[in-house]
Amino acid sequence: MYATRKICGLCLLGMAGSAFAIDPVPQETGFSGFIKLGGAANRVESNMIAGTFFGNVSNRRIDSIFDSPEDKTSGTPTFDFNLGYTFKTRTQVFLGRELVDVFRFDFSTAIGVKQELPDKSTLGLSLMLPSLPTKVWEDPYVAGTRRNKTDRDASGVRVAWRDILGSAFEGRVTYRKVNIDDERSGTVLGLSPAQQQLLDREGDFYEGQALYRWDINERHRLSPALLYTYFDADGRAMKNDSWGGQLTYSFLQKKRPVFVTNLFYAKVDYDETNPIYNKKQEDDRYGVAAQYLYYDPFGFEDWAVVFSAAYYKEDANIDFYNAEVLSGGVSALYKF
Repeated sequence: MYATRKICGLCLLGMAGSAFAIDPVPQETGFSGFIKLGGAANRVESNMIAGTFFGNVSNRRIDSIFDSPEDKTSGTPTFDFNLGYTFKTRTQVFLGRELVDVFRFDFSTAIGVKQELPDKSTLGLSLMLPSLPTKVWEDPYVAGTRRNKTDRDASGVRVAWRDILGSAFEGRVTYRKVNIDDERSGTVLGLSPAQQQLLDREGDFYEGQALYRWDINERHRLSPALLYTYFDADGRAMKNDSWGGQLTYSFLQKKRPVFVTNLFYAKVDYDETNPIYNKKQEDDRYGVAAQYLYYDPFGFEDWAVVFSAAYYKEDANIDFYNAEVLSGGVSALYKF
């Protein structure tokens, strides 16, 4: 369930990976970073997500809690940044978002430190804070009348290790605490307090990723990854874990990514029977995403225009929890 909510930063997309688990420490000392500004158009189907600060991405009113969601089209501005300072000790402190997260559509702001080790690997530790609060429905299971929105945030920590022991392996582990301001799931359905508790969407979220970077040659790179998530929700019907795989292809020029595409799949199993639908939820999640970067437009060095497109789908055995996203966007990226 957290994976569905996580994808609601730009729209509802959390599966677009990059070719790195962590950005490397810059070679030069001093300040460095990037600014990225643009917009996106999104078509979203979801019964669980309300939207962001910029507006709704799903319908406030639904006719039935037994049907798949209807689609809603919206536009969203996008803004990302990172500011870091690198010391002569090959230590970097930073605030903002890493480029790896920009390519993943992960809308968390990180405050952290990275250290290049003697074997040239990079170890990073960061505090993850939500850039914008995600809006969810206080009670998603209200039909025939307007639903009320509430804020959902997920703060936590991340540890990442790039080029482990000098190899091409990379990994990262993330922990987040999921909080919903007004969690009222199932309050209008005549459920008992114990049954309502089964639907509680707050809890602890854990994510692990192991990735191998295979440089076929100077221009082509493949990066397969193994993904595992565990959402220890307060409501046992919402508690779930998933195993998944991800394959990223990158086309490089002058060691810079020009075209990045990603395929993703995960199988999700839930702990307890859902008291509304009298069965355990199961999800198949899959998607594809691509980004193209056009560098030095109109002769402006250190700038790039970024074109992105993505498709994501959650196919659940309970129709109400189905979700689908189609997104396309363009933005300007300045790297310094």
